[in-house]
Amino acid sequence: MLPCPRSNTFMPAARSLARIGVLLLTFAALVPAHAARTYVPSGNLVANGSFEMIGVEDAPDAWVLKSWQAPGLASGKVDVGGRFGRRLLRLKSKTMGALYGCYTQPIEVNQYAGQTVLLSLHYRTDPAQYGDVILLTFTEDFTEREWDTPVLSREALPLQSCRNWTLVSRHIQLPATTRHAVVLIRIAGQDNLYVDGVSMRSVPAEIGCEIESAGLVLNPGRRRTKLAVTNNTTGQITGKVRAEIWDGEHHRGTVQKPVRLAVAETQHVEMDYGYDFRKAHELRITIFGTQEHEVYDDTRIAVPGLIDARIVVPAFRFSILNDIPMEGITVSGHIHAVTELVRATQLSARIVGGGQEIGEGQRITTDQEGHFSARLLPASIVSGQYLVSLRADVKNWTLDLELPFSKAAPSANQVGYDERGRLWANGKAIFPIGMGYLLESDDLPAMAEAGFNFVIAPAKAASGAFMDQAAAADLGVFVSSAGLEPGFWSNMAQKHSPRAKFWGWYILEKPETHTPAIQPHLLEELYADLRKLNPNRPVLCSLSSQSGFKDYGASNDIVIAWTEPRPPGELSQMAKRIQQAQSIIAPQKLIWALVPIAGGGHIRDKRLDAAGAGRAPTAAEYRAMAYLAIVCGAKGIVAYAYRIPGTAQRRDYLITRDAPQLWQQVAAVNSELSAIGLSILSGQRQAHPFDYDAPVLWGVWEHEGQAIVVIVNTTGQQQIASLTVDNLTRPVLQSITRPQRLEGTAEGLFGKPLAPYEAGVYVGRLN
Repeated sequence: MLPCPRSNTFMPAARSLARIGVLLLTFAALVPAHAARTYVPSGNLVANGSFEMIGVEDAPDAWVLKSWQAPGLASGKVDVGGRFGRRLLRLKSKTMGALYGCYTQPIEVNQYAGQTVLLSLHYRTDPAQYGDVILLTFTEDFTEREWDTPVLSREALPLQSCRNWTLVSRHIQLPATTRHAVVLIRIAGQDNLYVDGVSMRSVPAEIGCEIESAGLVLNPGRRRTKLAVTNNTTGQITGKVRAEIWDGEHHRGTVQKPVRLAVAETQHVEMDYGYDFRKAHELRITIFGTQEHEVYDDTRIAVPGLIDARIVVPAFRFSILNDIPMEGITVSGHIHAVTELVRATQLSARIVGGGQEIGEGQRITTDQEGHFSARLLPASIVSGQYLVSLRADVKNWTLDLELPFSKAAPSANQVGYDERGRLWANGKAIFPIGMGYLLESDDLPAMAEAGFNFVIAPAKAASGAFMDQAAAADLGVFVSSAGLEPGFWSNMAQKHSPRAKFWGWYILEKPETHTPAIQPHLLEELYADLRKLNPNRPVLCSLSSQSGFKDYGASNDIVIAWTEPRPPGELSQMAKRIQQAQSIIAPQKLIWALVPIAGGGHIRDKRLDAAGAGRAPTAAEYRAMAYLAIVCGAKGIVAYAYRIPGTAQRRDYLITRDAPQLWQQVAAVNSELSAIGLSILSGQRQAHPFDYDAPVLWGVWEHEGQAIVVIVNTTGQQQIASLTVDNLTRPVLQSITRPQRLEGTAEGLFGKPLAPYEAGVYVGRLN
């Protein structure tokens, strides 16, 4: 957020490509056809978002006021002094201990399920006030049990203390199974929070916006942004485009232009502004209607200087670890300028340490669009801090960009990862397969037997005896805590750092769901502290929403994308969650996937429903989720959870007792991943089109003369897989788990009928 003013044979080889096409068309004919429809924007889905209509006792009409903590110490009402009209919503709290809110009546969003919406509002606060706005979605009818209804997704925007009216917004993807949505505005501090202009619109809205380029360098003091704005309504529409330039907390200027669009018209809008070519900054591009409360789009974009570059190798904290093999320092990036400047730019790089150049500098070539990748081979270097110094010479001006990296001091206990996502622990590369929420040291032998290579354990369980047993079982341990106190982590570091099987930290599980909200800067400070305590041990954090990825993604090295499919069996949510994580989290960080092996009835569902909506996944669903995560790009998986103690809000759970077939499947998948996981991470993925929404997802990796193929049916219905594998010596794929093979065409096209949730792994020989 911007500061107040991120061997069954399916098909004989003799059959032709045409025959495969006939089969697929025959299957497609069994699926109901849906007529193409013209896109119609939703308009504002929030009733009385302006708070001009008043209900009983000055409450806003179509909204509900509710206290969650400290009843009687907070209140809400419609008041005068609105940002746009006469009225606004005022929430008032007398104490920091109160938690009070105002929420909409449930909004029917069936027809927008699976699409993206823009949630926006304007707000201001008294000095001590802060809060958040939350969009919650539900698969079930919210009106039946209201706040006892299981939450499908939860996206939160923090509202920081801010005296002036401020626009906040976020693009949020509604899960595919969404029925109802509720917008909740909460206070969690003292004094007053004022709100006006609450809106939720489908994207693209009445005026759609595509950012074609942002802040390209024109000359040393000038930048250019290009937008394509489109009228999505059935009539003429007017509005304005506004670009704000931000340098950290400082607003550096605003450029805006009016737009008038005929039906279905697209206009290309150029917006130039003054800014130093050497400096990075942020653009906030907003599309308004005729009134500023009509927010049609609002996007923040990080804009680099002339050179946009990062270090790719070493990957883990840009630090060379003795245990991770590498060949030189790899830098990639592009020249962020208009085409004529890209062609005129000369780029070079050198490594600098202690103020002196180490080795020889080298010229770097770029492609026609200005992209480059270069490997620098430094002379022998000792532990310490270094820089890759990039220089761009264009016409009669230059830019120097320094990218820091380091070489770690020699250590017997180093854990990190390389640019391919392989986790290296004490000199050994592994495909990460972990068990989350492990409480009992007596369970460690079962983890090792099932094929896990690490566990996550709370600090209270990670005693010396626990760590000794983990070492005996050859299991790494990530130590977790729900606290933020630096002293605690320092004590834990002193206690565990000498141990080779202490692999790192797991901080504050799903911080975006905590009440009151955890301010992102607190986790950033903790992450900085842990980096100092253990420079060579990674920090993990599980995040379960787009908001979590945006607000907390910088506070860790490895993000565990947490998904609990609702209803059970709706696996598309896992694909979307990993897609969101990859699009939001910095490329230098790893994405692992949490794969549940317990149901909501055992985790946090107050209904204690262990058989219906709160059930654990089936064995087939678990297998599909694990391989779906890998096909979608996850670099490791974490199962959750083996044993859960019962409370008044949840059932107790022990997977070997309550779901023995599921546990057998977990062990089988772990065995397979131990065999092929490193090959997938080490290999090169073939470039085939990929659609996260498709019912069948697949991927092909080339490694050491073999093609490794993973196919997943994400649905509970039979599907037909159609895939292409390039570069095979023969069009034959062999299953690694059963005596089954697939035979395709000479062009490498394969087809296979898939049972519900079927996931298969095949190998073929490459040319």
